[in-house]
Order: sequence, then structure tokens, then C-alpha cells
Amino acid sequence: MQLAFAAVVTLLVVDGVVAYRSVVVSTDSARRVKHTGEVLEHLAVLISTVENTESYYLDYAVSGDDTSLQLSGAMFSLVGREQSALRILTADNPLQQHRLDAIAATTPRSDAGSSTVIPPAIFTNTSSPARFRPARFSSTASSSD
Repeated sequence: MQLAFAAVVTLLVVDGVVAYRSVVVSTDSARRVKHTGEVLEHLAVLISTVENTESYYLDYAVSGDDTSLQLSGAMFSLVGREQSALRILTADNPLQQHRLDAIAATTPRSDAGSSTVIPPAIFTNTSSPARFRPARFSSTASSSD
């Protein structure tokens, strides 16, 4: 009788340990999914902001309208905030930090403390932010007809 009772208690303890481990793994997975969602959200805002900034800058380059240049300049702070947020979110991943460095090299910026605008890299060299997008979103992706 005591052996049967010990076997039942042992099974309950093992079941409890397995259930606890399952909850820990599930909680960790949920945290990782949430973190990934936050990173993707900030990346989407960064892409949209860079595209808007480039559009305003291109409008200024074509038309010479100072309003477009001012709008482009207003977007710089948002680009910087998003890049900072992404750096914080990816601080534990050196590969992602390296990718952020590559993206930062192609994004528009201004000289600190001055009104000088440094144009987006898309206007000054052949490397464009499109190379950082998945092929299905890139306008340079080849399509088979």
C-alpha cells in the first residue's frame, strides 16, 4: 500500500515539474513574440519615415520648394528616435546591431547644430534602402514572366 502511495506521489511531482516547465517555456515564447512584434513595429515606422523624408527631399530637389525641405528636416528627429528605439530593442543581438549600422548609413540625417541637410544615400550613391527589404517588397526584385 505504501509503495502504491509513493508511486502516485512521485507521478504527481513529476507531472507538476513538467507542467511548471511548460508554463516557463510558454511565458518565454510569448515574451519573444512580443519583442519581435515591437521590433517589427519600429522597423515599419522607420521605413515609412525614411520614405517620407526621401519623398520630401526629392520634391525639394525637383521643385526647390523650401516647405518640402522643412518637412524633410522635421522627419529627422523621428528617424533618430526610431533608430534609437531599435538599438535598445536589439542591444542583445550583435548581428542586428550591425544591420542597424548598415541601415543608418543609408538614412537621411542633418549636421548636428546646423540647418545643413545631408541627403539620403539614395540620392548620393548606388546603395539604397531597398537592398535591406525582403525581395517581395523590393522594386528591384526580379520577376519571372
